[in-house]
Amino acid sequence: MDIRAAAREVLAQGVVLDIVPSGSDAEADTLAREQVGVGSLLRGKEGSGLTVSTFHNLGLNIIRKEHAHLGYKPGFSIFDEGDIKALLADIMQKEYQGDDGVDEIKNLIGAWKNDLILPEEALERARNPREQTAAIVYLHYQRTLKAYNAVDFDDLILLPVKPKISVPRYVLPSGCAAS
Repeated sequence: MDIRAAAREVLAQGVVLDIVPSGSDAEADTLAREQVGVGSLLRGKEGSGLTVSTFHNLGLNIIRKEHAHLGYKPGFSIFDEGDIKALLADIMQKEYQGDDGVDEIKNLIGAWKNDLILPEEALERARNPREQTAAIVYLHYQRTLKAYNAVDFDDLILLPVKPKISVPRYVLPSGCAAS
């Protein structure tokens, strides 16, 4: 799933997205605001409530606001690449007595998250022993992240978007369509 498909999923959930450019950091947010010309186009009340953000920053802000509903405490951590690899290697060492293929497992988990697939669904969809192993590690990984009060970068998109775990106040009542 690409970023546009994620945007459609977010909109289908009823999240009001005024403008959400692609990118992943504060500089991208600033650049987006400048490119959109928010200051020159909208003044005063017209611009209030307008969100110009990257998807990751928007997801982070939603998770920050709704952390309790999502089962997180305030001040949750965001794991970086090194943290992710170390955690996956630890899980694989405990579950499979080895951490061979940690990069492959990490990539599979990242792909599943980008496709908005939760661990249980990944396990159901697994087509071979390697995918089954990765799905089991994914399940342990998500549980461990939650125990550490942490998310990874892919969770910044997954958590606010996935219907089973989305934030209720951002979801439209049934029968309503997002425009």
